Amino acid sequence: MADTAGGQWVTLAQATVFLGVSDRTLRRQIAAGQYRTQRNGGRRLVCVPVIEPGRAVVGEGEALAVTAARADGHETAKAATNGGVTVKAASEEIVAATLKEWRSLLEQERQRAGAAEQAAAMWQERARNLETQVEQLLALPAHEEEPELRPPWWAFWRRR
Repeated sequence: MADTAGGQWVTLAQATVFLGVSDRTLRRQIAAGQYRTQRNGGRRLVCVPVIEPGRAVVGEGEALAVTAARADGHETAKAATNGGVTVKAASEEIVAATLKEWRSLLEQERQRAGAAEQAAAMWQERARNLETQVEQLLALPAHEEEPELRPPWWAFWRRR
């Protein structure tokens, strides 16, 4: 990754992560002339703008979107423009929103885990009760069929 005055040269994959866009979107932007590219040993490098600590560096009239990927795959975006909006402030808002969402998800998971634990305890108790009933049934003496005292069907003809 060579650093130049206009930006930093990175691979396409690194640029998609850095810019927070998909590979397809980045390729469309490159085709539209928004980013400079060069080949280096069979790899395509993209020149992305360098962000100074605490400030958004953008061209005239452009806006840099600061994105943070959430756990569910959605993105939260805040725009930093030439007006001097700091990336740090936008990042703090994104982190706070993400943290709030993760806390609510954690609480939901804790509730689900508690309900699952109660259900597991109930089914274990049910299994113990059934095991006791099976043991009691096995302890009973086996049922023996009593022979039927009825005469065979042909004995009717003998009585005459």
